[in-house]
Amino acid sequence: MIVGQGNSSVMNEAVEDIGMKRFVWLWVLAVILAMTPGAAPAQGLGSFLGMAGMSAAGFESALARIEPALYVGYLDQPKGMVFDMGSLDRVIVDTVEVKQQLPLCGVYFCALATVPVRDQMGIVVRGSFLVPSNRNSLESATADILVVNHREWKSEVEWWSLGGEAHLHGFGVVSLIGGFRFDSFGVRLHDPVIAPRFPVSLPTDEADLTVKSYIPYIGLAHNRNWAKGSLNVSVIGFPFVPGNIRYAETAGLTGHRWNVTGTFDQGYFAELSAEYTGHWFGLNLGAFAKFTCLRAAANVDVEILGRGDQTNWDGTFRRRAWIVGAKLNVDFDAPF
Repeated sequence: MIVGQGNSSVMNEAVEDIGMKRFVWLWVLAVILAMTPGAAPAQGLGSFLGMAGMSAAGFESALARIEPALYVGYLDQPKGMVFDMGSLDRVIVDTVEVKQQLPLCGVYFCALATVPVRDQMGIVVRGSFLVPSNRNSLESATADILVVNHREWKSEVEWWSLGGEAHLHGFGVVSLIGGFRFDSFGVRLHDPVIAPRFPVSLPTDEADLTVKSYIPYIGLAHNRNWAKGSLNVSVIGFPFVPGNIRYAETAGLTGHRWNVTGTFDQGYFAELSAEYTGHWFGLNLGAFAKFTCLRAAANVDVEILGRGDQTNWDGTFRRRAWIVGAKLNVDFDAPF
């Protein structure tokens, strides 16, 4: 963080980032401890995976027990996305910081399929996307004299992800989770509300932000089953998020276009979820709640096309959201 909309806001965001970072590191340590030999399941990993892998008959049997599920949720998160870049030591076009803040709102869809590989192991493949209810984004530009000016944009958000994970059972009341997720987030900003004091602001200005994240993660899950329902609680995370970021903005003057690129060199990912599923009329219906948080930072290359200005700034991307909704889980034999 360089300069924000008041020192208290900057301090609060910094404290939140430090607290979440520590939480993720402690969580990873807890998972590693859970994987120590003393906590290993009674049946070793090699014995239930098989030395030569799964047989053809076992593979067909696993496919026949695929359990699909559909999640539909809603999120409305103020400041759900924040992209901040700047440096007090480097001034470019009389500016030392640019910050975009965007509420995340819309309908969340997630589809997954669970394949039980062995009694103590399952594979989950999932994909998700957001149908956004686009809100106005707020841009802040801090001049080299530390005066902050603001303007609003109309936004178009695109957010989707695809990934897979393995669940390893037999560790007492918890299961181990290990997986990978590709996450794509983008927002197009256009039709700014002209602010007289904002530098070189015109109605034709536009901006694009694209973030690609390649997220490894580990975690723990706890599941309780009753005659008419089940409860599942899980926490996953990782203290580093590989990925890259690209930002471009046209700001009023002919040839005056920011071109920003960077590769993440620090950050974290954390996700907490809980769901309850009940059995009614042959269907498994339930409710879920999820908190997801991603922070990534990079030393970004900043170039003003057409002016020859080029330097390096510190860039930070943060995205967080609470999602609540309903779940439909169907049990049937797949036609294999």
